[in-house]
Amino acid sequence: MKRLLAHPELNSQKLITTTTRSPRLGEINGQDYYFVSREEFQKGITNNQFLEYVEYNDNYYGTSLNGLEKSLSTKNVLLVVDEEEIKKRLIIAERETPFAKEYDHILTVNDNLDEITEIIKKQVLAKLKAKVFV
Repeated sequence: MKRLLAHPELNSQKLITTTTRSPRLGEINGQDYYFVSREEFQKGITNNQFLEYVEYNDNYYGTSLNGLEKSLSTKNVLLVVDEEEIKKRLIIAERETPFAKEYDHILTVNDNLDEITEIIKKQVLAKLKAKVFV
């Protein structure tokens, strides 16, 4: 992620997701996650305020529609999904599969960080050149 964000020509930023878990040492609200109460998160679910969400280890994790819209209004967005989050997301993969056609690209990330960074960079630059992003 840091390598991709280091390329200013991509005009991109990390999308900050929301969670009900407590911050870990060194994590900053609004920078690493938006840390909210369980009640606040559940209210967001009820009001359809999440693009996607999952409950994992008694905590909610999700992508806020409002946060996504704000981010997309100024930059291209990169959503970080770590190994633990991938496990959580596999739980809801069946629910998300019908929406796969909505994505421009689906990548399987390998252990070669330089390689995957270059692949993503090329795809984003191609979209920018084609003026697909607004």
